[in-house]
Amino acid sequence: MRKIFYFFPLLILVLLSACSSTGVNQLKQYTVTDTVSAEEFLDKTPVDLDVKDVEDNEASNQDKLFKIEGNAQLDDYYNYGFDDEDKYFSVSVIPFNTEIDGWNVYFQRDKYQEFYQDLKDNPDMVVKIIGIIPHNLYEDGQSNVAGGAYVEYKN
Repeated sequence: MRKIFYFFPLLILVLLSACSSTGVNQLKQYTVTDTVSAEEFLDKTPVDLDVKDVEDNEASNQDKLFKIEGNAQLDDYYNYGFDDEDKYFSVSVIPFNTEIDGWNVYFQRDKYQEFYQDLKDNPDMVVKIIGIIPHNLYEDGQSNVAGGAYVEYKN
C-alpha cells in the first residue's frame, strides 16, 4: 500500500517566517493552515537540490528543500537542533546516489505517527524524502542532519 504524507503546517510557518531562498518562496502560496496534497506540493514546489548537492556544504544550503532517496530505518541518534526525543523521531537514511554513510532525518512525532509505526514494523524500507536544514536548528559542525518535510514510501 502506498503511503503519502502531507507537508506539515509548522514547517511552513518556520519557512515563511525565516527564509528568503527561491525554492522556499514558492511555499508562500499556501497559508499556515492549509493541508496540501503531496502531489500538489510536489507539483508546485520546486525542489532542485539533491542530497549530493547539499551534503558537502550544509551551512550554505540552510532553508533549501532537497531530495533524498534510499533505505531508511529508525535510529536513536538525537543531536544538534533535533535533540528533543519527545518532539522528533530519528530516521537513518542511506542514500542511493552518494558515498556518504547516511543521513539522520527527523520527523515530528505528532505529524508522522503512521510513518513511525510503519518503520517499526518494517525496519528497512525504501523512502523518498524531501528534507530541509532549518537555519534556526542548524549548528556549526553538524553533518548530514535534516528535518523531514515530506516522505513517500511503500509498505
